Amino acid sequence: MSAPDENYDLTDEQRRIVELPADATTLVTAGPGTGKTHTLAHRVAHLLDAEGLAGHEVLVLTFSRAAVATLRHRLRELGGDVARVRARTFDSWALEILREAGREGIDLDGNFDRRIREATQLLGDDSVELREDLRHVVVDEVQDLVGARRRLVHTLLSEFECGFTLVGDLAQAIYGFQADTADRDSTFIADLRRSFPALVELELSTSFRFKSDDARRALVHGVALRDNRGQEGRLRELRDTLESLDHLGPLGSEFALGMLRETGTSTAILCRTNGEALLVSETLRQNDVRHRLRRAATDRAVPGWLAELVDRSNSVTLTRDRFDAVAQDLGLENLDVSWSLLLRVAADRGRRVLDLVRLRDAIAAGRLPDEIVAEPEADLVVSSFHRAKGLEFDHVIIVDPSNVHWKHVDAEASGEEARLLYVALTRARDQLWATDPVRSWQVRKADKIDRWGRYGREPWKRLGLEGGAGDVEAQIPGWYDDRTIVEQEQAGNAARLRSGDLVDLVRTDTVVPDGEAPDYTVMCRGEAVGGASPRFRRVLRGFMQQHPGSRPRTYPSVIRGLRVDSLETVVEGAAATRQAGLNDLGVRRVPRLVGLSWFEYAKGGTDA
Repeated sequence: MSAPDENYDLTDEQRRIVELPADATTLVTAGPGTGKTHTLAHRVAHLLDAEGLAGHEVLVLTFSRAAVATLRHRLRELGGDVARVRARTFDSWALEILREAGREGIDLDGNFDRRIREATQLLGDDSVELREDLRHVVVDEVQDLVGARRRLVHTLLSEFECGFTLVGDLAQAIYGFQADTADRDSTFIADLRRSFPALVELELSTSFRFKSDDARRALVHGVALRDNRGQEGRLRELRDTLESLDHLGPLGSEFALGMLRETGTSTAILCRTNGEALLVSETLRQNDVRHRLRRAATDRAVPGWLAELVDRSNSVTLTRDRFDAVAQDLGLENLDVSWSLLLRVAADRGRRVLDLVRLRDAIAAGRLPDEIVAEPEADLVVSSFHRAKGLEFDHVIIVDPSNVHWKHVDAEASGEEARLLYVALTRARDQLWATDPVRSWQVRKADKIDRWGRYGREPWKRLGLEGGAGDVEAQIPGWYDDRTIVEQEQAGNAARLRSGDLVDLVRTDTVVPDGEAPDYTVMCRGEAVGGASPRFRRVLRGFMQQHPGSRPRTYPSVIRGLRVDSLETVVEGAAATRQAGLNDLGVRRVPRLVGLSWFEYAKGGTDA
């Protein structure tokens, strides 16, 4: 069956969901590719057009910014007041609640779970005045509600007497590893059935995504996975499905690389872990295959054009005419949408002017709209199975986790492993392939710093560290007093750096104070483009420690192999702004790093 176009007629299954009254409490089981987003967009339109709800009375919550962007696109196409409906990730809605209650200034330091816990407490506190006038709530992917997000939705449904449409699929429940003890005793869906006796349960069963028998071959496992019995046997059957796919051989082969270089449609390479995804990305980079390494759902990268916009304004306010002129010069598209999104967090003077001080504060607090910080699209994406959840591609290549992984999966974990493999096998619209396992024994997660690292055979040996957001600051070590040089370096970032550029972090000091890591200058093609941030140095120190409280005996002299993912906008302190001689708002463009580095050590060197 071919994929439906944007305006295709609703099926009978979809219409039954769409046309329910606004006060209905509904749970929808939606398998892969069954038109879930299309149905939800029409459901929202029905609530507004036929049920008489206003846009602000409907709230849509989902896990990822990609899902928010897709739903908003569908809503805009339907027109009318649906464009004013609040579609949010759980994290961004929690921040809205905190801001409304005057709690946005608390130090959450990017801790999304803590932010959600604070918002949940406010929702349940009768003494706190919140302007939440909700009449219907839509929640996507409810099978993955665990921990703080589960309690947020439970409190929302308990505190507000409103209808809801909750959508999920137990066959795609893959976040059990994040569950706490309370979650393991009972699923959110089981609690929902107990709490709402009038719950209406419906199903979307007709799949539109899959264009070939090859792409739909894993669908037969869905019913058994939802039943959650006999999962060890189901995992074996799904592994058999994986092993039966056409095989590309190793990704580094000329055959595979040639195919990937010529892909003209959306293609994803999916890996069991983010560590494997880093190694696959490294292979592709070494062979000049352009691609994007998919970010985590909570990774909010502020695009570099915002710093350029602030820098070119030469003011603390920005009119619509000036915005259009700068935005067009920067090559931005959809100017009406971008302007509207910025007004949401930084409007002044009756929503006709952007207050750039407010915009700076929104950037610093991490409360820009999801659409602005959404991940750019790419023809070729490398992702973990988890991060591909909810996405679809024309072609999918699955990196075989190999028997080395499967032999460590016990009976208790086999259910989630089966569901995870099911998710990976149902992302392709057209064609599925498998490829050889990657050799990843040296790479493992350093949990205390929440990054992947390279390790040697000896437990003390550190060979490399994952790069990420916030690792670079505009200040260049040792150049603070030369205002002209720093200004030129900062202004030249956008002109010189491109996605995929290789960078080195070169150590700039030989004596390291106790409790600190050394300074590093970020170099690209022999030029300094920034400095390692305090955050990166803290992460590096944590990685180099052999055990808590110990002092690393040595640090690398050069950190190689990281690449520029993009230019991102950051806010640095007022003192740094005065030193650098940049715009008074302290908004800068810096390279965002990605990849898994290699350490080089000075011979015989030690920091003890």
